[in-house]
Order: sequence, then C-alpha cells, then structure tokens
Amino acid sequence: MPKGTSQVGRTVASGDTTTAAIDMRGSSLVAIYVPTLDSGTVTIQGSKDATAANFAPLKDTSAATIQVAASTGGFWIDADYLARFMGIPWLRIVCGTAQTSAREFVVVTAQG
Repeated sequence: MPKGTSQVGRTVASGDTTTAAIDMRGSSLVAIYVPTLDSGTVTIQGSKDATAANFAPLKDTSAATIQVAASTGGFWIDADYLARFMGIPWLRIVCGTAQTSAREFVVVTAQG
C-alpha cells in the first residue's frame, strides 16, 4: 500500500444491506473494493456524524442518487469517481438488495 494510505474493511452482514459507518474526518477516499454481490446497486451515504438516522444518499445536480451497478465479480471504484464524496465526514456503503452472505468491502483512504 502506498505511503500515507490506509485501508479499512466494512462488512454487510448476511440478510442486510448496509455497512457500519466509516470515519472520513482527516482522510480522503482513494478507492473502494466492492466484492461479488447478489445483485442490485451500490450507493454511498453521507452524514455529519456517525448517528445512523443522519445518513442520507448522495445525489447529483439533477437530484438522482449517485450509484454504481453491481456485478457478478468483485471490482474497484476509483479515486476519480469518488472525488465527489470529498469533505463528507462520515460515509457508509449500501447495497440495493439484502445479501445472502456476508460481503466485505475495503475502503482505501489517504491522510489529508
């Protein structure tokens, strides 16, 4: 892993759709590994703090929820796409459908 970066795993439990909160204060997103999913989409929600009730989907300028289509194999979401989430202090990852097995996402961040 390049100097100044770190990674954290976040799991979507079997029968669930959402990871635990990811503290982004003082960090920038570099990449997210999306594991093989049952189906659906992946969205990223943001919040001012770690309180579950405060998370909301991120939307583009036309008010459409920002999402990535899931695939049958794992893949990485790159820094260019993730730049739109800069400055949001808390994030979590949400699958569009409940998963039949636990799914481990990997979030790579850089300091600053």
